[in-house]
Amino acid sequence: MTKGNNKRRITGAMIACLLFFSVSQTVLADTAEVAWGKSFKNDGIALERRINLSKDARVKEPSNKAKRRKAKGAAKGAFYDIRDISYWNRFSSRYYYQDLTEDEKKFYDAYCESLNEFLSSDIDAYQIQSVDEDNQPATLYTTRMVNVPESVSNERVDEIATLLEYENPQFFFHFSYAAHVSGTGDQKVDYVYPVVLDEFHEGGVRMEAAYQIMELVEDYLAEAKAGKSILEKESIVRKEIIEYVHYQYDENGETNWENLYQTSASAILYGATVCAGYTKMFAMLMNALQVPTISVTSLAHAWNEIQMDGKWYNVDITWDDKDKNTDLDATLVSQSRNRYFNISDNTLRQRDDFSYRTGYYMHTPENFYTIRPACLKDYAVPKPVTCKLKKTGSGKMKITASAGGQIQGYQIFYKVGTKTKTIEAASTGALSRTVGKLKKGKTVKVRLRTYLVIQGQKVYSVWTSYKKVKV
Repeated sequence: MTKGNNKRRITGAMIACLLFFSVSQTVLADTAEVAWGKSFKNDGIALERRINLSKDARVKEPSNKAKRRKAKGAAKGAFYDIRDISYWNRFSSRYYYQDLTEDEKKFYDAYCESLNEFLSSDIDAYQIQSVDEDNQPATLYTTRMVNVPESVSNERVDEIATLLEYENPQFFFHFSYAAHVSGTGDQKVDYVYPVVLDEFHEGGVRMEAAYQIMELVEDYLAEAKAGKSILEKESIVRKEIIEYVHYQYDENGETNWENLYQTSASAILYGATVCAGYTKMFAMLMNALQVPTISVTSLAHAWNEIQMDGKWYNVDITWDDKDKNTDLDATLVSQSRNRYFNISDNTLRQRDDFSYRTGYYMHTPENFYTIRPACLKDYAVPKPVTCKLKKTGSGKMKITASAGGQIQGYQIFYKVGTKTKTIEAASTGALSRTVGKLKKGKTVKVRLRTYLVIQGQKVYSVWTSYKKVKV
């Protein structure tokens, strides 16, 4: 992919005049304009979880054991069949799908069905002979043809293919290149051939890669499921990605623009990727954990949005990975080293970089994200929304409270005169705590805050205002 052009056209002939060109290549990779650009050039040393698959490799048909194997760390009795589409669908999202017209949904569904056929089987990709931009012979590997409804414009085909690619990161063998048939130039396109990357055009290689992705993903998920809250699960996923994935650069220190690095396979299998791979891997894992997560693209970048307690937050693992520090600041969840973790649109813009190549800030969403959810606030642990005190006897009081979101406990601070005390109560819901042995006839002042546990550290909400009760 050339850096100065967001669309790449490949022309050729196949019986009749065919035109092969890519769908809108809007999220190709981060550019060298990112301030920390050259700090983690890949040194070629294999990471612990990197698996190398040669594009010319010959692998045997996966055994029945490989097709249906208990994943490492999975729940007892849980088995996964890599040929079962329902297994792969749990990594996807349909957030943007709901905004499509009926004809656009038909195109989206048919496109997915074409890719699912290659995700769940070992058939080899079809071949189309063409020429590249330099007029040199080139072979495109594709899935079967997908019809484009009459009402879906060429521009919408490009946009829908991009939306589909990022909503379905399980299609690790596909980057939204398409071979458009029955039209030249700006003529209406009637057919699309989704392209399969060269590395995975052989069915045996692709199935072996699918099996290895399944095994690694289930390993990641097993670790994340140990988290007691959505925030803790998310922080584990963030830590795992930052620890095992590196940003991929060319030998000259510039961003690597090869198509492979735009896929989830580059991050999961090889441990080397660009923003697209970080984004897709994060979305795969969080959606599998049943946490609503979407991807957003600009003309030069990709990142995520995640929903917690009914609110949306920006997450940019690529930019949060600048110094390989996997620790979250437990007192400032949205700040310090984790500067792109669960932040608002406003905070993201304040921390953004300008892309002179595109003429926009790196995190300026493309205009076809018409229903992208707004991220209104930086994340904070949900504070108590109710707090009541009641005298229950001489020198005794009862404290009840509830929180406005997912928590793991409460911290209670109270004082009688000059004496103070702090106690904690583990709870994922409402609080009901009786405190005794208080000085009779005195007024007790009480305030509360909630907490979550992240990487062994408690992260607290803001305090409530003081409540008073005479005991």
